[in-house]
Amino acid sequence: MREKKAERKYTEQSPFVRLLETPGRVKILDIFLRKPQTELSAEDISKLADISRSTFSRNKKVLIKLDLISKVRSESGTEYYSLNQNNEINKILAKAQTELFRHKKYVSKRTEIKEKDHIGKIAITEAKGQAKRDDIKGEDSESPIDPLSIE
Repeated sequence: MREKKAERKYTEQSPFVRLLETPGRVKILDIFLRKPQTELSAEDISKLADISRSTFSRNKKVLIKLDLISKVRSESGTEYYSLNQNNEINKILAKAQTELFRHKKYVSKRTEIKEKDHIGKIAITEAKGQAKRDDIKGEDSESPIDPLSIE
């Protein structure tokens, strides 16, 4: 009994768990890390991450407080945000994300994608397309693919 309580307390105090605490926050960070030099509105982020605006609003407060994203401008009542590329945590997350893209086939084969997981479907579609191109070339591509760059 004490062991479970101790484990839970450790997990709750883990900066890794606290940063990536909600699926919405993970999706928001994923969008910003994939588009590091892009200014995005709440609507842009909501559409790309397949989350509600209220989910973005709740999580943006934490992300701004941690200096991971910043409000960069306001135009006609629309606020725009961008990734703080100088933040050390963002640098670590970007490197981890790049490394995970190198293992996209492994992760894709071993994880279940929910029907409404828009970004996951894009990543899987692109990974399959890349696999077909690799088969044609007879090689395995090492370069990470940015699913959000797909038109």
